[in-house]
Amino acid sequence: MRRLIAILIPVLFLTGSGPLPPQYVYLELPLTDNQQIRALHEAGFDVGGINLEKQTVTIVVEKDEVYRTQDLPVLSRTEARAPDSQYKSHREVEEILEKLSEEYPHLMNLHVIGESIEGRPIYAAQLTARFVMPVGDRKPTVLFDSMHHAREIMTPEVTLDIIETLTAEYGKNAKVTDWLNRFEVWVVPMVNPDGNGKVWASSSMWRKNTRGGYGVDVNRNYPYDFNSCGGSSGNQHSDTYRGASPGSEPETQALMQLASDIKPKFNISYHSFSEIVIYPFGCQPKQIPSGDRQIYHGVGNELARRLIRDSGNGSYQAGTSYELLYNVDGGSVDWMYGEEKIMSFVVEINSSSQGFQPSYQQWRDRTLKIQRKGWEYILEAMDGPDLPSRQNAYRLPYTPGEN
Repeated sequence: MRRLIAILIPVLFLTGSGPLPPQYVYLELPLTDNQQIRALHEAGFDVGGINLEKQTVTIVVEKDEVYRTQDLPVLSRTEARAPDSQYKSHREVEEILEKLSEEYPHLMNLHVIGESIEGRPIYAAQLTARFVMPVGDRKPTVLFDSMHHAREIMTPEVTLDIIETLTAEYGKNAKVTDWLNRFEVWVVPMVNPDGNGKVWASSSMWRKNTRGGYGVDVNRNYPYDFNSCGGSSGNQHSDTYRGASPGSEPETQALMQLASDIKPKFNISYHSFSEIVIYPFGCQPKQIPSGDRQIYHGVGNELARRLIRDSGNGSYQAGTSYELLYNVDGGSVDWMYGEEKIMSFVVEINSSSQGFQPSYQQWRDRTLKIQRKGWEYILEAMDGPDLPSRQNAYRLPYTPGEN
């Protein structure tokens, strides 16, 4: 017995001697205007999102740093809960994708499009009725992605739901059957698998990848308008650190290469939270050229209209990031449109009441039900007019079965 105690005491000491994971709080402030949001951002605060229904802005602060907010008009303070274990790790996503590709080999092909900093595979699911040949040389293509930012753990639930719904409903639902007969639907559920691992292992509010221990914000690393308008940071310790050079991160490179190869008509990138739809461009006052603007804004506004807020009152609002939040440079949607002429949108799911990591039991199914209205609309819009600037777009075809 004495020997057992002698063994346990140093083990307990060592277990308890390591640094505790940081703890966070959400602080809600009255929303006045965009200048206020930009000022918070420039002051180094982590602006989590906005709530246009309540007219508030939420910042995320480590408990040890709350003293920095003593001069701010705080309306409410909420403890950030630990991530619900029912959300998916990278390994669990991988297992789901492998199972579905085995169950639906005629509809789904699984690709590894790259590897993360730590060597984790980045997966893309290619969904189409493989025995139905395209009219002409290819099928029109759409791309959905999620989890650029590691803490946004609801977003892979949405993209996995796209895969699960389309495969399960093919041959049963006329619309789904038609979509997979005529289109290719590509889904990347986890752009940032290393960051996801860090969320589960040590830091629930980690946002970036894990390069060098400090991490790069993958959604500030795209080459288009990289470091052009103060919409990212050159400080490695900032949550919006853009990286050493444009497109430096393997996660960024993987999604860019896929988009360049498949040339989708639409790209939807899921983030959280704010209940808004963001279209290019991120740097004020830059706008989509007039030749494309009417079609682009029409789709974006209709997408926002179909997404009902978590409260059940009203719908999402569409706009540029600088109109709704603050300047963003090096973002994925700007690169998608600016370089590839892909109609691309960020959908910021969930409200400030749910934050980055809502209760799985309370909000997972409700969120998926809301978001289905959005991605179904995008698939309906595949038959709509294309952007004039895409008239000369081409695609390097993926052969079904190719990895």
